[in-house]
Amino acid sequence: MRATISAAGCVWLVACGGKTETTKAPSVGVARGDSSLLFASGTRLKAHYLDAGGGARQLLAFHDSVLDIECRFVETAAGSYACLPVRETSVFSDADCSAPVLDVIGPCPNAPAPLAGELISARSTDCSARVAAYSVDGRQAQAQTSVLSLYGVCQLWAAGGEPHTVWTTKPEPLARFVQGTVSTVGAAGGVQATRVTADDGAFTTLELVSAGVPCIPGSVDGVLRCLPALSGQPFVGAYTDANCTDQKVAIVTSNLSERCAARQPQYQVETTSLNCGTTTIYTLGDPLSTVFGKDNRCESLNLNRFGGRSFYRIGAPVSSSVFPEAGVVQISNEAITMRFFADRTGVPLLQAFGPWTLPDGTPCSIFTDPGGQKRCLHDWLMKGFTAYFADASCTQPIYITEHLSCSSQKLSYIVDAQVSPCRADFTHVYAPTPYSGPVYTSSSESCQLIDMSTRNSAFLAAGDPVDSSVFPALVEATEP
Repeated sequence: MRATISAAGCVWLVACGGKTETTKAPSVGVARGDSSLLFASGTRLKAHYLDAGGGARQLLAFHDSVLDIECRFVETAAGSYACLPVRETSVFSDADCSAPVLDVIGPCPNAPAPLAGELISARSTDCSARVAAYSVDGRQAQAQTSVLSLYGVCQLWAAGGEPHTVWTTKPEPLARFVQGTVSTVGAAGGVQATRVTADDGAFTTLELVSAGVPCIPGSVDGVLRCLPALSGQPFVGAYTDANCTDQKVAIVTSNLSERCAARQPQYQVETTSLNCGTTTIYTLGDPLSTVFGKDNRCESLNLNRFGGRSFYRIGAPVSSSVFPEAGVVQISNEAITMRFFADRTGVPLLQAFGPWTLPDGTPCSIFTDPGGQKRCLHDWLMKGFTAYFADASCTQPIYITEHLSCSSQKLSYIVDAQVSPCRADFTHVYAPTPYSGPVYTSSSESCQLIDMSTRNSAFLAAGDPVDSSVFPALVEATEP
């Protein structure tokens, strides 16, 4: 298991100071501007961010100094935005997902229990009230709950059995929260970004857009382009015809905001692992109301099982040149670098994926060390997440490294850590050491010796401990 862990955040910043430069491709101008470009505090909302120094800062949320809560801007209805509580629930006590509750079994087991009156937010299936605010009201035993998926589908989560405790909620008026209006920033004629400006003067950028349509940067033929956020993917094993001969079926997964805005997908983005990853873009044709699948025979599929998804006929390939390039700029100090998507003139718009790197471009991930200091770890692998062992009892983990022609990734550290959607903490970091002994794997409750001689692989084990001070430090701060 190897992942990029970073503190939760949705906007990004380049400030004055530090060393600024552009990436090799695509070619754009140098990053310029100060903190007013991407986010700023207001009279009530105060920016809460990670600061690596030299202008490398990442907004985590805003602190509402009146309500004493962490909040982020969300679209509450079409074109309307408010800074609602970061603490959010997707669990409901009813089958229609209209009565939100806080389940005691959440993604953050170490999070403090809510108090009566604590403010939270919850999403809805109602386009006129996509996200609303609530306050914690009390506790009750609940035998049945439902969950609202990211795609706006309400699904029964638990029914019958022993009741468990949930915290009930009651609605809160949106007028209690800071409101915002949306505008577009960045040079016209290429990639731009939406910005929300609060009533108190605070603001931040939200997402990249191209011609007003949300887009996500992706590599096409070696060029980073901003591709439509709403697009299709191949529906493997599906056919357009009752003879199961035509496999030109695309499946499109849209979220509630996209459906409420009646956005129609126009393209399919297909990426393969061949030739070190190639991407082909196709147009989408007519929507399909019937799709066929083939097992023993060709028959129509029950599309009701694919809630929140739609199906289209795949059309002809389209040149990637119809999509604008997404420039990348970066700002560095001596220890750490941040990367940003930029407009066609090189002005930063939004934090790039996996934004934190070392000055040489090596990605690093944000962890908290045993002393409570946030640090950026690079080239790491999680200790314990492996299927291979050095002993016949399968208790001494070792780690496989595949020699892939398309990857220059190396492994510098093995991390003993606890990672959740809410935080990432490490207790120890180890230097990897080559391992060339016997290899065992656990299978069917037994530990078995396996022959790896025919595979182009190497193994590593956890070696000497590494002092955490070698990793760049970041400071978490809230502006006064």
